[in-house]
Amino acid sequence: MSILISYTVLFVGLGLNYLLNIVIGRALGPSEYGQYVFALNLYNTVTLITVFGLDQAAIKFLPQSEKPKEYVNTILILSIILVTVSVIITSIVINIIPITNNSLYLLFLVAVIPAVFLTHVLAIAQANHILISRMTIRYLMEPILRAILLCLIFFFWIKSSVGPACAILLSTSISCIFSIYIYRRKLHFSVKQNKKYEFRKILHFVVPLAGGNVLNILAGRMDIIIVGAALINHEVGIYTAGLQSAAMVALILQGVELVYASLLSKSIGNDNQSKLLYDYKTSLRITILFGAPLVIFLSFYKDFTSMLFGAEFIESQLILAILCISQFANLATGSANQLLILFGYTRTVFLLNAAFLILVSSLVYVGAQKVGIVGAAIGIMCSSALLNIARVLLIFIKKKIHPYDASCGVFIALTVAMLISRVILDLQFKLWETVTISSVIAITGIMLLMRKSDLEWVRGNIYRIRVGLSG
Repeated sequence: MSILISYTVLFVGLGLNYLLNIVIGRALGPSEYGQYVFALNLYNTVTLITVFGLDQAAIKFLPQSEKPKEYVNTILILSIILVTVSVIITSIVINIIPITNNSLYLLFLVAVIPAVFLTHVLAIAQANHILISRMTIRYLMEPILRAILLCLIFFFWIKSSVGPACAILLSTSISCIFSIYIYRRKLHFSVKQNKKYEFRKILHFVVPLAGGNVLNILAGRMDIIIVGAALINHEVGIYTAGLQSAAMVALILQGVELVYASLLSKSIGNDNQSKLLYDYKTSLRITILFGAPLVIFLSFYKDFTSMLFGAEFIESQLILAILCISQFANLATGSANQLLILFGYTRTVFLLNAAFLILVSSLVYVGAQKVGIVGAAIGIMCSSALLNIARVLLIFIKKKIHPYDASCGVFIALTVAMLISRVILDLQFKLWETVTISSVIAITGIMLLMRKSDLEWVRGNIYRIRVGLSG
């Protein structure tokens, strides 16, 4: 039931965010949209670095601890310190480097403060199994607020890149205040009531993890950084339109991890190997079943998706098809990265992300120099696939577990083959053909990924229905 509710909220928020990106892209045009995306990318990077892995620390330690409030104290104190340091350093950097639109970057700098606090508070709520509140605030309340504020700003004030930045700042601040209120009300807890801290244990966990996260964040945004530095704002805007359409797929895995992260952490803490393996396999199956039809639809119907941003963004359709393969590689390896972190292999994650940063920088730079934004997309696709394969192999080597069986492997291979053929052969399908193909693959996936117990449950219910109809 929690998975169904989570996905309902997730897809509503996903749709709102995607529509907002379309509205902003059409209102600003490729050049100014590229400038806005570059500033937004900097804001997201600074926010994720400042989070410092404390959200993962909350998910790991709180479900396993007999005194979780001591960990909450530590996380909140560290959050205040990190935000202060980050804002000071970033403001100095912004004043040093030459920037054409200072107000845009300053707005995003201020927005870092509520964004970091919101991430930490919602992670604490998730670790305490207050999942619905987190989903509602992050994926429903925040996008709706942002949409309302953006419409008001565009209608009554200004149609420039400053408008969306103001909407992000205000919506994030309101969501942060509301989430703090909900959290304290549900847990009846205040930092003033508890003076014990767990700095040593949390810092031992998050310092190598934070280093790995910084490398992973830089690697994940290296395509935008390189494209923005090597090419013009117009091409950055076109590339980002394809990237944001493909990024919808990533939210499928994110939704599953919201549900299963605390469950996996609890199984690891209780040393329950069978429950851990069951949840690992189940999370992968759910991810693939929800994600594969969406990936195939986006890839096979890329012309329509690209045109949503406007006629100027039609060149992004090939970018979308290539990045869909990259996103499916993330889906097909499930929660491998989450498991590495929950097992405590933060140094391994650091080294893996360091190698990924070097690889993605090299491939994206060479690709962008040779064939422009298409080459950058190919570089991201190849490096992402190698990273995810390495994660699964490391978990198998260290813990001797993996989430795959023969039927799952066949389904993944079938989907990847179709996505690659779409890019190479540029197969053209009408709407009804696309829907039919997606439906057939979804049904095939359900049949392949069902366990024997699932099939027996289906047969039993069919038999009961037949007996009821006949009797």
